Amino acid sequence: MKIAITGSIGSGKSLVGSYLRSLGYTVIDTDTLVHEFYGSSNILYQAVVDVFGLDVLDDAGEIDRKKLGQRVFSDALALNDLESIVHPAVADYIQTYNAEGVTVFFEVPMLFESEMDEYFDSVLMIDVDEDLSLERLVLRGTSRGDALSRLKHQMDPKLKIEKSSAVIHNNSSIDDLYRNIDAYLEELGGVA
Repeated sequence: MKIAITGSIGSGKSLVGSYLRSLGYTVIDTDTLVHEFYGSSNILYQAVVDVFGLDVLDDAGEIDRKKLGQRVFSDALALNDLESIVHPAVADYIQTYNAEGVTVFFEVPMLFESEMDEYFDSVLMIDVDEDLSLERLVLRGTSRGDALSRLKHQMDPKLKIEKSSAVIHNNSSIDDLYRNIDAYLEELGGVA
């Protein structure tokens, strides 16, 4: 069984993934996967350099994610170009991942925007109030302007909720979040 974990930026997807890992579940973070794909010996490197040029590379010749992020989040066309490179690679990985006999969770931030929801048996949406999301992003070192820009590029959370199989609201304490995850897993029948 393949289950997607999604939600807006700052909703707590990574925290949910970490908790599930601590319970022994396999959780694949697609952002981390993409960062690996950006490596100079990996599948996305040349496509990104071909589209965005050498100015997105660091001194060692590797893709500088910060430079790339600044470029794409200030230019909708550039973001679209990047997504047209990244999303097919991630979708291919998800489709070919063999989850036979086990339950595997995938953290997929732009699940519905990239139309990858069709590759999953179930979707768990982590929802958070926008003000709290912004507060969390600023605490992580993201400027308020950058955070608002990134949120603007994502689907309305209400639409994500409608499209999801289950929703956990993450507007309270970490302990409450963990209790909600436990309840979700119990509803799934204690999947392993």
